[in-house]
Amino acid sequence: MAGFVGLFGLGLLIYVVIFQPIQHTTAVAEGVTRELFSGIIALEILYALLVTIIFQKWAGISTFDGGLKAGAIIGLLLGLCTGLWLYSTTTLYDHNIVWWHGLTWAIRFGVAGGLIGWVLGR
Repeated sequence: MAGFVGLFGLGLLIYVVIFQPIQHTTAVAEGVTRELFSGIIALEILYALLVTIIFQKWAGISTFDGGLKAGAIIGLLLGLCTGLWLYSTTTLYDHNIVWWHGLTWAIRFGVAGGLIGWVLGR
């Protein structure tokens, strides 16, 4: 639950509240996206579950600091992959989307990973 709160809360803050105008200026085509919060909630729960399983079963991470570092690395890699995928398979974004996703995912997953590590250590 802590990982979901971190991922969803920061995603909402970063993508909707703070940087929504910037995201729309990098899109090549306007008005072709849709927002389905149920889908977003489901994917954030699945990402949090994935990180929790990695930390608990394989990495043995049980501190905020350890979770922050590992979560940021996981987020960076997943974000870069997602950015490359969007850039390579659509005409909606320019090359900046790769770096944007890498950075924002590293931040989100870092905080969520820290929260997950903290909860696992309690």
